[in-house]
Amino acid sequence: MRPAATGAEPALRSHATIRVENGWVVVRRETLAGLFEWHVVLARASGPDLPEVIVDETTGALTVNYRGYFIREPAAGWVRIYRERKTVDAPAWPLDEFPRRDQRRERNAHREPSGPFMESWDLDYWTWLECGLVAERPDVCVRLRPITERVAHTSRPTDMNLALRVAGGPMEILDHDSYAAEEGDLLLVSRGTPETALLVRGRRNARRLQP
Repeated sequence: MRPAATGAEPALRSHATIRVENGWVVVRRETLAGLFEWHVVLARASGPDLPEVIVDETTGALTVNYRGYFIREPAAGWVRIYRERKTVDAPAWPLDEFPRRDQRRERNAHREPSGPFMESWDLDYWTWLECGLVAERPDVCVRLRPITERVAHTSRPTDMNLALRVAGGPMEILDHDSYAAEEGDLLLVSRGTPETALLVRGRRNARRLQP
């Protein structure tokens, strides 16, 4: 399936691709420089309908719809994902797109004996997030935030770094200024993007050079 190319700034900075692999619809977003942003195993491919891709060429906002499931990224730094729930009996979904598992440094995690998990880890100067309902078989991976920069999405940044689950509620990870809430099908993530990190880094460098 064709890439969902973006248009005007800041849309030109990233693109999404959709493919079917092992019977699953897989959506991946990267910057135009090839930097991984997120990867989602959305749903099993079935029926005659193709995924619908909507891109706002002015803002870069992205929406993918397929069989009632969706990915919505209305603005840089926020992603809302509603995907098909996976089970141990479901056909195997692809894991090869996920970054190098043998070189990671775990940062935070919540794992349940029944299988659901949510974890963050550091690799290549970035903190990443993975989650899923089947142990060690994630169906979402998101570049969460730069390790060396604190990118605030709220007016009240925090130094907290924790993973938790309140009875009856979603699994949650709060990592500095990024946040994720996972329910097994619905995932909400606030994250720092590569472009935002470069902007923040540039501003800090400019301040250091000021007399």
